Amino acid sequence: MIKINVGVQQLGIIQSIELYPYQKGTNILQQLFNKLSFNLDIRKNIQSTIKIDNVEVDINKTIEILEINNYSQVEVFLSKRIIIECDHEHLGSIKYNTDVFDQVNLFRIYLVKNFIKINSCEILIINQEDGTLFQNESWGKYGVYQNIKVRIQITKQQKIIFNQVIKEIKIDIFQPVAKFIHQFKNEQNIEDDIIIFKQQQKQINPDSIYMNLNLSQEQPWEAEIQKDFIFQIQFEQYNKQITVSQNIEVFDLIGIMRQQFKIENTIPLKLEYKLNKQKLDIDNTIKQECVPTCSQLILIKEPSDNKINVLLLNQKTHIKQLERVAINSILGDLDVLINYDKNTECIQYYVGEQMKDKKQNLQQLNLKSECVIKYLIENKQKVEQFEKQKIVQIQLVREPSEENSQIKVIFENMYTKQSKQIMISSTCFINDGLQQVLQNEMIKDTSYYQVYFDQQKLYLQARFNQFNIISNSKLSYFTEFVIFSAFVQGQDLELIVDQNLSILQIEQQFKKQHKINQQLFLKIERLQDKNLSLKQLLQKHKNFQFVFQVSSDIFIQDNQINLCIFLNEINSQIQLQMQNDERGLDICQKIKYNYKLPRNQVIQLYIGERLVNYNETVSLIKNEIIIKNHQLRAQFIYFLSLQFVSSCGLVQKIVKAQLEDTMEQTIINNSINGYNFICKQQLLDIQQKIKELPIENNAIIKFQSNQIILNFQNDQTGEQHKILTYQDESFEKIINNLGVRINQLMYQNQVLDLTSKIKSINYNPNENIIYNEQPNYHEPSDVIQQPQQVKVTVIIGDKNLTYCVSPSMQLSQLKKDVHSKMQKNPDALSKYALKYQGQFIDDQKQLSSFGKANLEFQYTQLYHS
Repeated sequence: MIKINVGVQQLGIIQSIELYPYQKGTNILQQLFNKLSFNLDIRKNIQSTIKIDNVEVDINKTIEILEINNYSQVEVFLSKRIIIECDHEHLGSIKYNTDVFDQVNLFRIYLVKNFIKINSCEILIINQEDGTLFQNESWGKYGVYQNIKVRIQITKQQKIIFNQVIKEIKIDIFQPVAKFIHQFKNEQNIEDDIIIFKQQQKQINPDSIYMNLNLSQEQPWEAEIQKDFIFQIQFEQYNKQITVSQNIEVFDLIGIMRQQFKIENTIPLKLEYKLNKQKLDIDNTIKQECVPTCSQLILIKEPSDNKINVLLLNQKTHIKQLERVAINSILGDLDVLINYDKNTECIQYYVGEQMKDKKQNLQQLNLKSECVIKYLIENKQKVEQFEKQKIVQIQLVREPSEENSQIKVIFENMYTKQSKQIMISSTCFINDGLQQVLQNEMIKDTSYYQVYFDQQKLYLQARFNQFNIISNSKLSYFTEFVIFSAFVQGQDLELIVDQNLSILQIEQQFKKQHKINQQLFLKIERLQDKNLSLKQLLQKHKNFQFVFQVSSDIFIQDNQINLCIFLNEINSQIQLQMQNDERGLDICQKIKYNYKLPRNQVIQLYIGERLVNYNETVSLIKNEIIIKNHQLRAQFIYFLSLQFVSSCGLVQKIVKAQLEDTMEQTIINNSINGYNFICKQQLLDIQQKIKELPIENNAIIKFQSNQIILNFQNDQTGEQHKILTYQDESFEKIINNLGVRINQLMYQNQVLDLTSKIKSINYNPNENIIYNEQPNYHEPSDVIQQPQQVKVTVIIGDKNLTYCVSPSMQLSQLKKDVHSKMQKNPDALSKYALKYQGQFIDDQKQLSSFGKANLEFQYTQLYHS
């Protein structure tokens, strides 16, 4: 029997096969296919040839006729054509005809030459069916022997000069420049400044896709800070460029564009960001909408609704409130839009700096859309006498005529659907009719009610005939106010309150109105329920009994603080009751609980522009809010910063993991190859989303790398070898790569089974695997005799590197050493390759496979167009 080594260079493997002289070359293929686990379908469709000592032979001849012996160099060459398909949003449908045993890199080169035409990009190729990430080996190495569909991700490291320092960001070439601006600002912690990118003093359009930019690919971009926003505004067939302040609000920008394009006052307008087709929120600033300068906005008009946009501005608190109001409204109609105590307070309105009569019509005041109306909430007693005098004057002027006839009017409660019919003069005030109707209602004061006729809100001090209300007309009325009743130290007290106010606000009003001892508080089991409106609470607990009492378990006590927090993400506020000694981190936890956010989501707190430390106490935070007169803001962050560390230390990466991505997506997107991902001694399920996993921001995740460096030492000569390989490889294959004849392997004084895999021994990278070399009883033939050392010259541009190394050295080791000497980024190793005689070569080959004592290679960058 003859034992031979059969090499399959395309797969980078050598298999040991035993044959009898009478067997044929086909038996070599059969045994090889068995070892490779090829099924019948693959065997039928694959083309195979055998070379003996570099000469192709007839596989139907016997081993004896082919003169194959133990020293023969047997190579098998395999071939099978397949089609790689890719349906890409930007590149279209791609069909690539290749060989199963061609390297995947050839597909990358094909993409660059025919579709992408961008130098130095990184192309990830992923099996669409099972998510396998293809590296540089052949398709067959990954078990691909049929046509497959893949998806591709193409990224590039873009250099950006900012403040005379070169930065780098990783970009997706199919994304718009606007996304890179946001990415750059986030990575550089730039919050308020307006950033643009330039190249050679020419500004780069933020709405353009990177791949479509006609720019130098190697020259860095420059990042500059701008003072103002510049926008291209498109309205129907017109276009205008406009420069506005960096703090401008969407509300104000719409007002400017209404004037620029001379659009009618009552036509609703919206601004749309053309790039993502998203409408801008009129309540936000342009900065909050994350629209880069020089972007294109579309002004969209809608059918007129006889309303205008009004900004209500509280002159004391400077709180802004945007409303869309009917053009025929009077100033007094705005009261219902403002939160105030109707029993003790009243509102005065100002246009410009002048106080206006609340009965004046918006049209009479010549107010345009996007106007500002200021207001002050004042004590009712101070202005009550003045208001009474005005009402008397109005009544004198509008004294009804005896000639007006009686009309029959039906009032219907909008909520209860109960109705009442009354007879009243058409010259009477609507308020008079409402007073008759309210005799059967719990709340009888007309000031708490609103009345509508044909969906038009009626002013209660107007007459019926002013709105063309005739006999048998139906009016709808309703109120958002209810009688709030609570039991206080043996007494049942009541107060009329707005049911849309929070329980916390109602509690304060109730205590103020009835002068209740400050040691008494509403008893509610859950702290969060005090942030609910009265309406929401009663929907959850229909027959809830409100009780004020002193109790050690009631959570609002002297050592507690009421915090009002503005949530940037939803443009809303929340009130929380906090202990003095609680920390900023506790505030974040309560916000997450209230809004059902993921447990591991990051929330950042700001006072003005200062980031609050999580360990700061609530007491310190509250003091700073009062001293600086700033609001406490909360910003939601939708990613975690994670550090991945491989078991062998070869891989250490810090990545941004999106909360909505699975751990598997994060691993693939960041090219992390490994298994058994562990955080704090807990194995992570990579199918789960980041937000569902037991990990926190800045967590360290350890994993078993598929790659490992093995240290081999000859027990007789002390000669050492380092080999980079995969955990799933067997020691038998590693021995072949060493290029020495091994008698046995020893690790930690134990003899290793050569057929076992590397990962089975739990290898420590700081220890050596000892090997015994077989005595050489037979002098090998000239065909396989190798020189003691090989002289290697590597050409890099106009520089040369020269090595004298062992013939058993792999090209991958040579490539890594060259890369290190050139002081290149270690992460960019995969972007470079070695060429031999003008052709890219497989870096898994050994130098001995070239059969020469002097070799010359070129070290070059992949993906040049």
